[in-house]
Amino acid sequence: MVLIGLIVLILIAKEILVFNAETLVLITFVLFVSMLFSLSDNVVEMFNGRVESLKKEFFSQRALRVVYLENSSKYLEMKKEIVLVVRKYLKFYILIKYTLLKQAQLSLQIQLYNNTVEKLKRISTLEKKAYTNMLSEINKILPVLVKKEFTNNSAARDAVLAKSISVLTASK
Repeated sequence: MVLIGLIVLILIAKEILVFNAETLVLITFVLFVSMLFSLSDNVVEMFNGRVESLKKEFFSQRALRVVYLENSSKYLEMKKEIVLVVRKYLKFYILIKYTLLKQAQLSLQIQLYNNTVEKLKRISTLEKKAYTNMLSEINKILPVLVKKEFTNNSAARDAVLAKSISVLTASK
């Protein structure tokens, strides 16, 4: 290489070798071909190594894509199954909800009915107590009034008796 470099320098100094465009292209081509032949084993190994790494990357990406597609299809199948199960249970829960609401409404109606009946019983017992209390009060007061009226006036005595009899018969 050193020898060729010295020869080229001598030719340039004697102006035998003139640098124009064609000469520069020729020199570059000759240098490229000589380097290619001298480094051909290294270049081929480098390209083969690059080819192998590209193959590995391609097949690993392909394997990943296959795994992704398999997982994606499994995911879609599971999603469909989950949607079906959710729909099934949703219908069941809606049915239970309406049944429970009807049951709760029925129990509330029964409870309201029972409470109303109980209150009516209380009212009726209170009315009976009030009625009996009123009769007992009338019976307590009546003899006193009757005594006063009987002693004073016989016509008033007859009116009080008629009034008390009409009141007692009307209330029974």
